Amino acid sequence: MLNILARPAFRSPNGESSSYLIAQILDSDENINVFDWNTLLDLRKKPDIIILHWPDNILGYNFFKFYFVLTSLLLSLFLSKFFFKTKHVWFAHNIKSHHKVNKTREKIYWKLFLRAIDFIIYPLPTILEIHNENIFEGEKKVIPFGPYTKRLVDPENLENLKSEIGYESQFKYFLWFGLIRPYKNLEFLIDVFDKSKENFKLLIVGQVSDKKYYKSLSKSENVVFLPRFIEDSEFPLFFNLSDACIFNYNNITNSGSIRMALSYNKPVFCNYFNQFEDFNKILNTNLVQFYNNSEELDAHLSNFNDFKFKSPNWENSSWNLFKMKFKESVIG
Repeated sequence: MLNILARPAFRSPNGESSSYLIAQILDSDENINVFDWNTLLDLRKKPDIIILHWPDNILGYNFFKFYFVLTSLLLSLFLSKFFFKTKHVWFAHNIKSHHKVNKTREKIYWKLFLRAIDFIIYPLPTILEIHNENIFEGEKKVIPFGPYTKRLVDPENLENLKSEIGYESQFKYFLWFGLIRPYKNLEFLIDVFDKSKENFKLLIVGQVSDKKYYKSLSKSENVVFLPRFIEDSEFPLFFNLSDACIFNYNNITNSGSIRMALSYNKPVFCNYFNQFEDFNKILNTNLVQFYNNSEELDAHLSNFNDFKFKSPNWENSSWNLFKMKFKESVIG
């Protein structure tokens, strides 16, 4: 029996996390046990593998908490390696931090962290190509993540949500969802929809992570805000009443939000990052459409009603395929 320590209980404010889905598919194997990893005491499970997902989040901590958590993390990895010969695997969803941090601190973090890791798994092939580092000496592998769980729509709850946002059937709704914080560049999208002459509305949904930033965002009759925590059960409701999803990132490696939208067969408009082209290639679709400026986005909006979108094919990016490749690559 193989014991894996991970953070399967971690649940992001964006809804069901890929961390949970990874743990769920691995734990479905009769020869694998996946346990929550929260403290040093969890090492008593004698792990064969420790999975690290989103470890870069600690870069957002203040000075003292950062070094305390980093010390605890490295100590856990050292002790597990020394006593149990544990293999440490990093799912490289992000290869750079979303947070504005001290460059020296960030350099120290990645130097120490990468030297403690044995195996890196990249969910998109282009992330591997752009991850230029010379510290890591272990193995690397590209294994695409599977889709998010597609849940059923409750008709009564859908009508309640429409009432909550003031839904108007004559408009097409473009859904933005996630934590509301500066790197999401919502002011750009608000400005585009504010000036748009089409019958479109921008629906911004998610928990406010930065109150100062949220208060700075201008309000418009073409923009609907729902600044609150979104339950997993509500996501199919938002995708049902929306016609497409839209994002405008500042500095990002990967996007679980795009993959969630594709799981519900929704077109996605996003500012250009070359790694996001992988979604269309892997899933044999054209649902992810790119723009580089407001003029290109406005052109997309103008042509939206006439564009022929192609549904994604998850055959090469299923969770069962992920489990098989993970076992072949990491477990052996």
